[in-house]
Amino acid sequence: MKSADLLALSLLTAGVAAQSFGPFLPPHSTMRSWVLCAEDRLELEENIQAMRSGYRPAVMMGSAMGALVSLVSGSPVPLLAGLGAGMAMIKIYETALPPELQLQNPLDIFSLPAPGQGAGAITPLSTGTASPARHGSGL
Repeated sequence: MKSADLLALSLLTAGVAAQSFGPFLPPHSTMRSWVLCAEDRLELEENIQAMRSGYRPAVMMGSAMGALVSLVSGSPVPLLAGLGAGMAMIKIYETALPPELQLQNPLDIFSLPAPGQGAGAITPLSTGTASPARHGSGL
């Protein structure tokens, strides 16, 4: 495969990987207002955990696309582009949070607890179950 074709496939894969966040997370501006509308610390923790619950499926979806394109193209570059786009999107979404609550490493999403599974978060946040419907956000 020519380098130009591989570059084009990799860029398209990165775009699709970034777009895979759409079904699982609302826009960044909505996230900022919804997460920070919490009235107390527990509600803030619940909102952040609910936000982060969309990271894993979005990254998996983008990575699956990258793996498929890598399989067809015979190169690992599209897979790496998909993974890179997913990690960049996590960093962008984390900017919706105050700096002291942001994940420092996007790979930390794989060690976060699932919603409703309690303690173990990497940040100062600890427990809670997500209930976005309580806020009328339509999530």
